[in-house]
Amino acid sequence: MNRKFFAIGLSLVLLSMALVFEASAQSKITSIRQVRKIYALRMKGDRVFSSRLKKEMQQMDLRFVSVKSDADAVLTGSGEYSDGEFYGQIKFFNLDGKLIWQAKATRPRNSTYMAYSRLADQLRRALGK
Repeated sequence: MNRKFFAIGLSLVLLSMALVFEASAQSKITSIRQVRKIYALRMKGDRVFSSRLKKEMQQMDLRFVSVKSDADAVLTGSGEYSDGEFYGQIKFFNLDGKLIWQAKATRPRNSTYMAYSRLADQLRRALGK
């Protein structure tokens, strides 16, 4: 009987250690190149901008998760028109809240090179893709 309790206790300790190790590994994200899973906060401004940017990110093999603790990083951003131009920005934070990468882009008036595409290109370069 004592062996059974010892085995159960040891299993629980090892499981706890594995969960702590996994959680600490996630919080050690210090570079955008380490990010694979993203928890996206609601982006401010234009919804089409946000939707298209997320599609571009998925093409880079980045995966969006619905639970923050499952993510490597948290994404925030905004996209807004002002004076005939479109301004977009994105920021990635690790789970500890530390900024690990950010970018801004502008689509000038009459340009066909969209702000979300400019941001996606910057992110693609930062990821080494």
